[in-house]
Amino acid sequence: MKSVWVSTTLVLALVTTILVGCDETTTPSTPVAPAPVAGKGGNATIYVTPINKGMNIDSCFVRIKYNAPVIPADRVFDDSVFAVKNLDGVYTANFSGLKTGEYYLYGTGWDNVRSERVRGGMPYIISDTNKATKHTIILQVQQY
Repeated sequence: MKSVWVSTTLVLALVTTILVGCDETTTPSTPVAPAPVAGKGGNATIYVTPINKGMNIDSCFVRIKYNAPVIPADRVFDDSVFAVKNLDGVYTANFSGLKTGEYYLYGTGWDNVRSERVRGGMPYIISDTNKATKHTIILQVQQY
């Protein structure tokens, strides 16, 4: 008798699952466009100028993480460059050939004027409307 009751319960559960899963009143979901995949292969360039308390930092190592709105927990980045003096005498770190998407920029360096170690980061988005342009960014770094 007990096995009949268990069998009946399982059959009812199966039928209920099938009927609820096949409800015709539900509408199919609208496909969502995939998020842009940041990284190499595009036409955008990001020029990063590290600044501490209003002054340009001449010795700064800038890292970039693709597809990241925040600093990576494991501190692993996709690319990095040293800031070098450009023709205007301003130190910048340049990342070229970037595609549309989210990036996280993080700089560490030395402020020669104040004799202090500095660091700082920020998110940046290259959108479809400005995917083939030059992006000039001020990266605020501070003592740590």
